[in-house]
Amino acid sequence: MDVGCPARLRTFILSTAPMSQTHDPRERRRPTTAVNRLAVGVVAALVVIGACSTSEGVDEAVRQAAMLDPLNPAVWIPGGDVHTGSDDWDAEYPAGSPYSKVDEDPQRWTVEGFWLQTHEVTHAEYARFDSTHVVPEGEALRPVVDVTWPEAMAYARSLGGSLPSEVHWEYAARGAERRLYPWGDDEPDCRRAHYRECEPRTARDVGSRPADVTPEGVVDLAGNVREWVIPPWFDPARHPANPDAMRLKGGSFAHPAFFLRAASVTNRLAAFQRFDNVGFRVAWGTGPLTR
Repeated sequence: MDVGCPARLRTFILSTAPMSQTHDPRERRRPTTAVNRLAVGVVAALVVIGACSTSEGVDEAVRQAAMLDPLNPAVWIPGGDVHTGSDDWDAEYPAGSPYSKVDEDPQRWTVEGFWLQTHEVTHAEYARFDSTHVVPEGEALRPVVDVTWPEAMAYARSLGGSLPSEVHWEYAARGAERRLYPWGDDEPDCRRAHYRECEPRTARDVGSRPADVTPEGVVDLAGNVREWVIPPWFDPARHPANPDAMRLKGGSFAHPAFFLRAASVTNRLAAFQRFDNVGFRVAWGTGPLTR
């Protein structure tokens, strides 16, 4: 295997320098003293991500090993038709309301079968990718957070995968029957998901709320931490990364029930942003979508 691609990604991603940070008020972030990446390093990382997807890539043995990883095995999601978004997406909300559904306009897609990790990438998993990553004591099985979109994409590419598109993510969460939540249409409670109404007000070990599970066995799509995804049109080999390519799905320990809906999405974020309630998971085989 040619390891040049993942190595170059790590070189770009792990270069650090202080940077001022803006943020979506709905997300939580570390104190401003946390180290942020240089803007030029982020841009370079995005360029290399595109190069990896087209030229060098990752060989099939690495891809298969990652999908069978005992720390986080991939789950097969059968293909089908999905109706994303919300029927009441155009309901009126006060200007600037965090509860607007304006980005949830309904769309129909045909999704081919794909693989998705059982849960969010944990600290233990991420430490294998980034040797400088410090696993907080007692938190090896909690989702890794404070990871930027380019860092999450680099991790996924190093395993021969990608961040899931928001369509693939939503299809995994709600299925062809268009469930409101991964478990069905019943409203969330602290047995079903870990969100703002539950204690402790921090991320928990993955799978701690066993009812937050899809029929296929994917866990924590509703609560615990939010997840980086990409839009359905984004191809790192052809499209330059921009704020609209960096999106979030799912709820978290800091969010009310509104954000636990499978249709919920947050758009227009920045490449250098990192939050203590945002993680990610890897998908494989998420090819082009048809409508």
